[in-house]
Amino acid sequence: MNKISKTIMPILTALLLIASVMLSSLSAFPGKAYAYSGGKGTEAEPFIITTANDLKNIKSNLYGYYKLGKDIDIKYDIWTPIGSFDYPFKGGFDGDGHTISGLTISRPQYNDAGFFGFVSTDGYIRNLKFDRC
Repeated sequence: MNKISKTIMPILTALLLIASVMLSSLSAFPGKAYAYSGGKGTEAEPFIITTANDLKNIKSNLYGYYKLGKDIDIKYDIWTPIGSFDYPFKGGFDGDGHTISGLTISRPQYNDAGFFGFVSTDGYIRNLKFDRC
């Protein structure tokens, strides 16, 4: 190995390591592993949502497909919407006829206030009910 190769190889290795860490930390990076109650996050096998923490994790993966596995009460959380104008939800959410209850949103200064703040034309929400909101 010549002198230039010996100098460049450690630099390239460090750059690849930094790029890998940066990509794995992107909040909306599709394919990143998150904790859900089941599923693969595809349209055919959506992530199964059964807890308030599962719901919160959707905000970290705006490209995935999700399905409620049961009714969920989030009464002890002040909700931050899923998606925004700058980072819209682009996946799919099927409530499967289940209900989300206890939703509290306090965002008077924002236009994108709701369970979902902003959904792109690529995304969809269906079969979802709310109670005691």
